[in-house]
Amino acid sequence: MYIVYAASAHHDPSVRHVSYSRLETLCGKYAGPISQRGGSFMVVTGKRGATMNEAVAAVAPRGGWDTDLTRLGEPWTRDSEPTRMKVPSARSIANLGKPQDLRARIAADERFPQWRAAYEAAREQEEHKAAQARAEREARIVPLRIYIPTPEFKDIAGGHRLVDHPFHEAACHDCLLLGTVEYFRQGRQKRLHGCCARPESVNSDVLTNRAAYQTLTLDELAGLWWRYTTLDLGMGIEDWRLIANHPCLAATFTFRDREYGLRHSQDGTYIWAEKLENRGRLRPDRINTQYETTYKQVVFHIHGLENKYENTYFITWTPGRQDVILHAAEGQIRAVLRLTGLTRPGDPLAEVTDAVCDTFGAIADITFQTRIYE
Repeated sequence: MYIVYAASAHHDPSVRHVSYSRLETLCGKYAGPISQRGGSFMVVTGKRGATMNEAVAAVAPRGGWDTDLTRLGEPWTRDSEPTRMKVPSARSIANLGKPQDLRARIAADERFPQWRAAYEAAREQEEHKAAQARAEREARIVPLRIYIPTPEFKDIAGGHRLVDHPFHEAACHDCLLLGTVEYFRQGRQKRLHGCCARPESVNSDVLTNRAAYQTLTLDELAGLWWRYTTLDLGMGIEDWRLIANHPCLAATFTFRDREYGLRHSQDGTYIWAEKLENRGRLRPDRINTQYETTYKQVVFHIHGLENKYENTYFITWTPGRQDVILHAAEGQIRAVLRLTGLTRPGDPLAEVTDAVCDTFGAIADITFQTRIYE
């Protein structure tokens, strides 16, 4: 087995081509410039004329931090497949010697320790640069968010929306609590009715007997609801604000980065929580409504979603596709919302709109268009 330098060789495309300018360090009798574009540094078992048998691309002295001379002549990759190799003429083949002899000659050179130290330093520096570049690329990776549609519930007990579980009778779809249906219906161990992951599960019927709080003011009833959800259930209610003299709202709050309203009946004796439509903003404007039945793509604009130059981002959704894409003002993709399933019959735009609002923010306008932005 020995190393050859074959110029203008014809062989399997999977064999790596290498080019370099000098081999004087390797072999004295071939000292001097050897430059040939398209040449290959190969390790072979034998040759006959212009044909080389069992040729494998080898580690070559190409220069640079990634060329380890202590591995000179070893296969370039561990899974390299040997192949027959043909060159135009026997003169195009330069026999450089056995790999182990060349590596021993390099190691015996008085400059080898200096080169080795410089090589290790260069490789460490390049690996550090590569790690920094990899971290920067990962920082630019587009985040992917998954939208999971509401499944079909087997029961609703104690404010928990229950689904089947492989090892238990039931599991809460929202807070993931496990147990039997009767366990949820009885309010668990603490006799607490309501799901800590869903404000909608707590209403006046949960708080106390209706006859007991008909004398409470609306603010007192709202305060009772807040204390029960935060102190008893441990729900992370934020930005709590009481509202006076509102025809249907007693308070507003946020839960898990989503705006909610605490609604009340006309007589002020019954309250319940629900998500605010469009996060409490006005309904989004609908643009190009003449295409509502023939549109090929919908574009959403979100309140306050813009760059430092006040250029607005936009979101596109194409019917039949599962990805809702957030674009920067210049068109780059910034985030993807994957719709794993749309459960509402007919036009799924209403469900897509709710998913966009929950994920990205209040929608300013919805544009229907007959062209597709890619």
